[in-house]
Amino acid sequence: MAYRDNSGSFQALKWIQLLFSFLIFILEMVELGATMNYDRKYGADPPSLNLGRDFAKKYIYFVFGLSIFCLALYLVRFQYFWKSKRGPFLWIEISFLALWFSAAMANFDDIFKGQFTSCSNIHSFFSEKSITPQEPLIACNTYIASLIFCWLNTLSFALSTFISWRIRIEKRAKIQQTRRVKVMKFHGGGDKSDMKRATFIRVESRDENKEFIKGVVEIKIDKGEKS
Repeated sequence: MAYRDNSGSFQALKWIQLLFSFLIFILEMVELGATMNYDRKYGADPPSLNLGRDFAKKYIYFVFGLSIFCLALYLVRFQYFWKSKRGPFLWIEISFLALWFSAAMANFDDIFKGQFTSCSNIHSFFSEKSITPQEPLIACNTYIASLIFCWLNTLSFALSTFISWRIRIEKRAKIQQTRRVKVMKFHGGGDKSDMKRATFIRVESRDENKEFIKGVVEIKIDKGEKS
């Protein structure tokens, strides 16, 4: 079956992408809240919890915020886009794939800078206290979960990009159909002996769903027999 015929599957994939974007939003907000609460309690005492403090996190916030808005709008108008435009927009899928791949790479920033090491040191730092604060553990766990779902969403956009590319190829395959529309006679002069037979043939160009694209009318004129 052609990819163009599976609009329901593509729509379900878009719902999954929206769900992942919302989930990443929740995880990032929980991580940010835990980090801010940790700072209020313990200040700058080592090991400081620096997760989510730089430009990389702000860029991730921008990506999932833009994705939630665009995906919600796309799903509301899904049937219109699918029918009137005969499928998804390949350039939009490529753009979001690039955005999510860069966001997933940017999410490694805390690991590259060594800020994630505070997660492994937090128990030793509070070893003299009876209770280890939960904020650092929550921030570290949500960071790992956010990293995983960022890559899952990137893979989902890679899949939707591939499907959009396949649909674009399918739309290029036109079906040529020839249909005899009408046969009529007309006088070429005042004498019936000059009567001619005109055959009108309409050549239609349609896509793979038999939707009309364009048509050309060809006229073939033959001299009729004397009556």
